Amino acid sequence: MKTDPKPINPKRRRLLQGAAVFAVGGVIGPAVAGTGIGLPVENAAVVSGKVVSKVDEPVKSMLLHNHSAQTVEIERFANGGVMFDGETVDCNGACVDQRLTLAPGEEKLIQFDKRALFSRSDRAGTALNMQSEVTRLHEGTRVIPFTAVVSNGVATL
Repeated sequence: MKTDPKPINPKRRRLLQGAAVFAVGGVIGPAVAGTGIGLPVENAAVVSGKVVSKVDEPVKSMLLHNHSAQTVEIERFANGGVMFDGETVDCNGACVDQRLTLAPGEEKLIQFDKRALFSRSDRAGTALNMQSEVTRLHEGTRVIPFTAVVSNGVATL
């Protein structure tokens, strides 16, 4: 008869989950996992997300997950334009009418019309090419994962 394995240590589990987020982040991972260089020291938090886009639909969805132990508020995305399959989606569309607030560990689904930013001057500048990260589902649905560092209300992908 086998004995039960050791109980799960919640602190270690959170640490490993955070490490996985950094590994998936790719670009941000080395800066964060190293010595902390490249991260703003105060009020920095890590948020992961997914942009969900369906071909020819102007309404986009974004799922955000706060991985930090503090409440995160996002006023805007510094480089929130993501480009894939000939389409560009500006994540700032999720913050047009309101500041996004995520409690520690909270996941939130936000839907926004990507056309809401067409006439605004504060649109994301250069879009990030996320072509290699796209997961294509049935009926033209695409999922693009990302990781962002949030400091002073600004999320940087």
